[in-house]
Amino acid sequence: MRLICFLIFLCAQATTNAQSVEVQINYSIPNNNNNGHLIYYRHSQLLAITDFEKIPEEGTNVIAITNSGFAFKASCKKQTDKPTLLNITVTCTFDKTQSWMKPAGQNKYTLNHEQRHFDISYISCALFINKLKATTFSATNYAEDIQATYTSSIIEMSKLQQQYDAETNNGIDQTQQLVWNKKIDQLLLTTSF
Repeated sequence: MRLICFLIFLCAQATTNAQSVEVQINYSIPNNNNNGHLIYYRHSQLLAITDFEKIPEEGTNVIAITNSGFAFKASCKKQTDKPTLLNITVTCTFDKTQSWMKPAGQNKYTLNHEQRHFDISYISCALFINKLKATTFSATNYAEDIQATYTSSIIEMSKLQQQYDAETNNGIDQTQQLVWNKKIDQLLLTTSF
């Protein structure tokens, strides 16, 4: 009986000594875009042909490339007698200087295909945020936990982007493009954070 009481005391003491973590996760769309080459994802803002600023690569039959993805910044503030404050800010961006479109692709159809790549980046960003919200962070391993979640989310996004291009044959298969348009629209409606 004494042994059991001693173990309960140790567990209770370990719990009171372990510092709790308060987590704040924010999706950010900066008001002042000091990086004029980035477009931050907004549901109401669609890409334009003029957003594809990089000089197209020659020697390839690809007519457009979208460079989009998501990133995070995290800061941790340890406080005495208060929970550690973990602040995670997530952004989803399109890089105009790394995205290009050949003259043959400068039309609404190709622009829609490329917009859907940006949409997939945002959907993946939302899934990443949801994974972060479901994670219990510790004050000592938060950086590793965030990085592991980010890495797995980037891998999932890459697979979805590749599947999209494979099934639409890079947008050439118009029937499959319509299927994916609906699928992406549905994911945008149902994926939130």
